Amino acid sequence: MEIVITQKKISIGDKYNIFTDGQPTHKASKQLLQLLAEIRLFESNGITPDVIINRRFTWLKPAYDISNKNRHILAFRTRSFWKRHYCCQSNSDIYDIYRHRGLKYSIFKNNQQIAWWEKSTITWFEGDNYRIIANDDCDTDLIISFCLIIDNISGHHDTQIMTINIGNIGFQAKIFDSQWRPK
Repeated sequence: MEIVITQKKISIGDKYNIFTDGQPTHKASKQLLQLLAEIRLFESNGITPDVIINRRFTWLKPAYDISNKNRHILAFRTRSFWKRHYCCQSNSDIYDIYRHRGLKYSIFKNNQQIAWWEKSTITWFEGDNYRIIANDDCDTDLIISFCLIIDNISGHHDTQIMTINIGNIGFQAKIFDSQWRPK
C-alpha cells in the first residue's frame, strides 16, 4: 500500500492530509500554541480523533505517548539520538524505526521490515511531503503516527517559499534495504 502525507502550514498550527492508495483516508492536525506538541489523527470524515500523540518533556531524547480510541497508550522512545533509532511497543509487538542516509526511514515490527518512507527533497510554499510504502496488513494508524512524530522531531517548520532538504549524512543504525518490497 502507498500512503501519502502532505503538510499544510497555517498560522494556528500544522494540518496534514493523508491519502491511502490515492484515496483520502485520514487528516491530522497539530496546534501551535502548546508547550509540548499534541497531534491528533482523524479518519478523513471523522470529528473524534482515532489517535492522539503527545510529546513528553525530555532533554535530548525525544519521547512521545501514542493513545488510540481504546485508551491504550504506547510509548514511542528514542534508542539512539545520534543514529536516530526509535522504538515503540504495542502489546507483544516491538516496532523499530530507523533513519537512513538521505531522507528515508524504515519501520520494523519484531525485526521484520513492514514499511519505509521518504520525505520530499524540495517543497514549495507548503510543508513537508511524505510517501510511505507499507505491507497491506500493517496498522495504518500506527505507521502514520510514526511519520507524524518524526516530522515533529525534525522541527523544520518554517514558512519559507522553498525548502531544500538533503537529509541525513551522518550516522545510521541500520542500512536502508533497497531490495525490500511490501507484501
